[in-house]
Amino acid sequence: MTFGYIGAQQTEKGVPLLIHAFNEIEDGQLFIYGSGGSQMYQNIVRNHNIHFGGAINDNQKQEIFLN
Repeated sequence: MTFGYIGAQQTEKGVPLLIHAFNEIEDGQLFIYGSGGSQMYQNIVRNHNIHFGGAINDNQKQEIFLN
């Protein structure tokens, strides 16, 4: 399974909670896109299937959703 988050990587938006939850999932991929935070969250990532894609523009969203 593939999961994704697109949005600002702010603590109050639940990104750390999402990472902590996904650390327990073995058979899926999590892609996190958006500005800010990715370096700050690297220290809580324990699952090699969690990927940070950085900031994207509206034109890139369709391509991301198709993959």
